[in-house]
Amino acid sequence: MSTSPFPEQQQKFFYFIPQGRGGCIACPNTTTPSIPQMATVGVGTHHCVTCVGVYFPMGGNKHFVAHIAARLMPPAATDEKDDRAWIPTTEQGEDLAEFVKRRLAAYIGPSPYTPVDGRSREKLILVCPRPDRGDQTDGTESRMTGYYVARGVLDFLGLISTSISAKVETSARGFVVDCTNGGAQLLGAGEPPQKHGWAEASRAPDGLGTWNIELKNGEWQLV
Repeated sequence: MSTSPFPEQQQKFFYFIPQGRGGCIACPNTTTPSIPQMATVGVGTHHCVTCVGVYFPMGGNKHFVAHIAARLMPPAATDEKDDRAWIPTTEQGEDLAEFVKRRLAAYIGPSPYTPVDGRSREKLILVCPRPDRGDQTDGTESRMTGYYVARGVLDFLGLISTSISAKVETSARGFVVDCTNGGAQLLGAGEPPQKHGWAEASRAPDGLGTWNIELKNGEWQLV
C-alpha cells in the first residue's frame, strides 16, 4: 500500500465508517465549493480487531466501504476477551460467508452502480487483524468470523479461489482511501488517521446500512 497521498500539514477530510455500518458512498463530495477545505475526498474505517474493514470502488464516483462485525453471541452473553464469541464451527462459518455474499448482492445488485470488474478486484482492501486464532494445538477450530466474512467478500467479487492470507491485511486495523486518486493508507494499532493528514468529516455519509451480524437461533441475521 502507498503512503499518505497528502503531507501531514495539509489536512483532508474522509467519511469515517463506524463498526457495523457500511454502504455505497459518493466520494469525493464537493458540495461546498466555496469552502474547498471542507470537501470530503476520502473514505475509511479503523479500530478493526475481529471485524473486517472492506473497500472496493464502484462505477462513477461510488465506493463501497464497510466495517463488518460478526459474532455468535449477543454482547451481554460473553466477555469481550472470550474468543468463543467469534469462533464458529466450519458449517456456521461457511453459512456466514454465504450470508455476507447474499447481503452484498442484495445491497449492491439493485443499484445501477455495479462493481467495475477489474478495478474493484485490483483496488480491494480487506483488513482484519484476527481472521484466526493462530497456531492451534488443542484441536479446536482456529478460524474466526473475520475469516469467513472475508471469504464471502472474495466470493462476491469472483475471487473465491484467492487465498485469505494473500488478500487480508492482518497487520493493519483500518485504512483511508483517497477517492480522487485511489491512494490508500493502512492504519496500524493506535495509529490515528490524523497522523497521515486525514480528519473525519463533520457529517455522516449518505446511504449507510447495518453490517452487524449475529448468529441467532442457528441463523445469521442483521441486528
